[in-house]
Parts: sequence; structure tokens; C-alpha cells
Amino acid sequence: MSQTQPQPTRVLGDKVWCPFCAKHVKLVRVSTAARIVDVDRRTVYNFVKSNKVFGIKIAQGTTLRVCTSCLLQPNDNAQHSPDQQDNLTPNEELEIDS
Repeated sequence: MSQTQPQPTRVLGDKVWCPFCAKHVKLVRVSTAARIVDVDRRTVYNFVKSNKVFGIKIAQGTTLRVCTSCLLQPNDNAQHSPDQQDNLTPNEELEIDS
């Protein structure tokens, strides 16, 4: 039997595990993320869709939150590979109090 690494706690206080950054981070609304990096909201949605930024739908899947760390770290337009996601897919729904 092979050993597997324990999965990190997905929610830790007011932070959520980002599989792209491999740490617990603050998540923000798309409008806030757009202001942080001075782009249009649609650009933030495109970042999430192209796996440049980790995003997760919350509650009933009606709102999206994005990782502030992914937004702020230089990524040289490199996409995160699916194997970096630690079994948590972008846009997976989590029940989080917002």
C-alpha cells in the first residue's frame, strides 16, 4: 500500500487552501480582485477560466471568489497544471460564510 500525503484543511479561519499557491490565502470578490490588479472584471473571470488564478464558487455557486496571492504573484503567463490542484478543482463549490 502506498503512502499518501495528508490533504490540507480546505478552510482555516478566514482563509482557504489555494492549490496553485500551496498555502492558505484570502479570497476576494471578483470586483475587488479587478481593482487590486487594475483590470476589468471580465479579465479576472478569464484568468480563472485559463487557470492563471485560482477561483472557487461559493454557497450555491452564484458568486466567485479568487485567490489574492495568485493575483499578486508574477506567473509569466504560465498556466497551473491540473496536477497542482491537490484534488480541488477551480470553481468547485464550497460552503463558506462570506
